[in-house]
Amino acid sequence: SVIALHLTKNNLVGLTLPPEISSLPRLESLDMSSNSIGGTLPRKLASLANLHTLYLFSSSFVGSIPAMPPLLRVLNLGSNWMTGEIPSHLGNLDRLETLDLSRNSLITTIPGSLMSLTNLRSLKISQLLIKGSYVQGTIPTAIENLQNLETLGIDNGKLVGTLPDQITRLHKLENLALNDNLLTNTIPSSIGDLQNLETCFLDGNHFNGTIPEEMGNLGKLHKLYLHENDLTGSIPQSVCDLNLKRLSSDCKNLTLPREIECACCSDCCEDTGNKRVPLGLLC
Repeated sequence: SVIALHLTKNNLVGLTLPPEISSLPRLESLDMSSNSIGGTLPRKLASLANLHTLYLFSSSFVGSIPAMPPLLRVLNLGSNWMTGEIPSHLGNLDRLETLDLSRNSLITTIPGSLMSLTNLRSLKISQLLIKGSYVQGTIPTAIENLQNLETLGIDNGKLVGTLPDQITRLHKLENLALNDNLLTNTIPSSIGDLQNLETCFLDGNHFNGTIPEEMGNLGKLHKLYLHENDLTGSIPQSVCDLNLKRLSSDCKNLTLPREIECACCSDCCEDTGNKRVPLGLLC
């Protein structure tokens, strides 16, 4: 009997997944991504009791996210047209290691139930404002529970409130993308505790105050984007000493007063209030 079914990039078309898939009780891995299959996801997906990997990204699926097979370790529904909110029942997938719901048409908060997924290594739920979709609300302090998390992507949304100290206790975190939200207050000095951080995108928010000296402790960091915020002062010398591949801040004064003094920035921007990055350029 069939254990794996991989049909990615095969120019498949259809109004839904073939119903015969639910008749494969031993199926462990299903990849039908990057095709032209659409429609709603069948509820019978949940009956695939042995399925641990499900790739359906870059397709045309619509509707709400249904219940999923209980043993899933990988769930990637990115780049579809799913609507509604992120359902709380995803928090029951206690073996889940990768969850990608990004680039859909969801209008949602971050469900508290996701904070119980302690095996998660990658969580990507960024939506697209140009689709009229976004993640809103605050970042749950219970995010501290996700101690295995390596990638967190919740950019291009309407998150409000502060960057909680609890994020800085995720010591395995390598990639942090919270850019283009509505986050406020200061960047916590405890961000320097994220010793494995490689990329940090905090641009396009309303962070104020100065840039923490402790960011100079991030010895593995190679990209740090801080532009289009309300930060003041200077880039600490400890950050300059990291010799980052890309470092951005509001250090240009073409039409507005310079907000940040930076002798080592690769990208000097100007905080014009236009929080959209054109043509792949930072500023």
